[in-house]
Amino acid sequence: MVILIYFVVCIHFRTIMSNKFEIMEKRDEEQILAEARGEIIKEMFYKFPINGKEVTGISWVGTKEIARKYGGIRMGLPNVTEMNESFVCSIQAEDTRNEITLVGSSQQPKNMTLRSGEVKPDPFAYVKCVSKAQRNAIRSLIPETFLLEMEKAFSAGKTLEKNMRDRVPSPAAVRREAVANVKAVEEDTTFDLSIDGIKAALTSLGYPGKEYEIIHDEPTRMYVIVKAPWVDDWPKYQSDIRELGGEYNAEQKRTVFRY
Repeated sequence: MVILIYFVVCIHFRTIMSNKFEIMEKRDEEQILAEARGEIIKEMFYKFPINGKEVTGISWVGTKEIARKYGGIRMGLPNVTEMNESFVCSIQAEDTRNEITLVGSSQQPKNMTLRSGEVKPDPFAYVKCVSKAQRNAIRSLIPETFLLEMEKAFSAGKTLEKNMRDRVPSPAAVRREAVANVKAVEEDTTFDLSIDGIKAALTSLGYPGKEYEIIHDEPTRMYVIVKAPWVDDWPKYQSDIRELGGEYNAEQKRTVFRY
């Protein structure tokens, strides 16, 4: 019975996510076409109900506007491949301040299906493909915390200033501040590296510090993270750990802080 409920919930969740993706893709395509026609678009975020719940998503126009407010994003040239039935595009985007480069990609069918069911060539398939790849590349660079602040500002009808990014600490700024704090504390003779200290440092970097299980291995003079929550950006996480003075042991698959 429990297994059956689990599968029902999973299917229901996938249906919601699929519906959300399809709706947002359709709305973005409408914005891309409107831009091609020279129209001025003001809808930065989408809000629509799915199964009785309001879902919020950032639009194509909103993605570009937020990228301008965030600043420091450099886009590469699109790499487009024409297939038999679709276009495939990939493009690099670089966050020059944080020295992070990620790739966005998209695939767009050459044909479109009208509401009548008729299938005909889509004259804007190439434009849609490139725009979506740019959207995905930019979206992958902008932190969730910044997006949330922008969504709040748009919802409140506020005009975003050019220096809006400076009001929301970037990941690099948070790391620098955390490292500076740790170093300052280490220089204090009253401080000893501790389990609570490591958790506090991880929390300051945006990780759920309370969820980490850390032990003090006194014979080897080190603190060991024996249980940690899942992280999406593993390279960034490793970089953060190194800046805090820790190291990841790949053979033993554990993170340690030596003293």
